[in-house]
Amino acid sequence: LRKETSGEDAGRTTAMLRNIPNKYTRDMLVDQLNWKFKGLFNFLYLPIDFKNKCNVGYAFINFCSEELYQQFVDLFDGVPVS
Repeated sequence: LRKETSGEDAGRTTAMLRNIPNKYTRDMLVDQLNWKFKGLFNFLYLPIDFKNKCNVGYAFINFCSEELYQQFVDLFDGVPVS
């Protein structure tokens, strides 16, 4: 995740989470997000490489408001997903 420091984040509710370990499942990612954001996001897309049976290393998460998006960025910017 890359934290935007300018006003470019105004109006955003969707974050791209990068560098997700390939063996991470959608359920594992939802469990980690539920730690602080249970019920506060309404869409999660974790693309899967079906040939290799693993994710491709990134996900998109849409939050219910700009404020929740910013809280997510503040909390997860620079934090490895493990």
